[in-house]
Amino acid sequence: MAPGLWVYNFPAGLIDPGETPEVAAGRELWEETGLHLDEVEDYIPGSYSAVGFSNEKNVVIVGKASGEFEKSTSSVEEISAAWYTKAEIRELLKNEVFSARSQMYCYLWSKE
Repeated sequence: MAPGLWVYNFPAGLIDPGETPEVAAGRELWEETGLHLDEVEDYIPGSYSAVGFSNEKNVVIVGKASGEFEKSTSSVEEISAAWYTKAEIRELLKNEVFSARSQMYCYLWSKE
């Protein structure tokens, strides 16, 4: 990836032709973590990822997943999937690098 270092991030990727955002989220989750998307709880519509630099938009799928972590199927990304508690996330936010959207969601989710 462009930063050249490990970055905490949520599973993500492009929506393939003919896919809905929900289907793409399930596919990306499985490809990157081995988990299955069981339930979509919320859908946050498109927002620009880098205003002024790109017209790329992101959508967010919030849901529940199940299964066991498996090695990513990607041959171009190094991914190490894991579960974290709110306390662990609060500590990681102090010292580790996150993608912008993951940083904000983790901050809001982990607040005491």
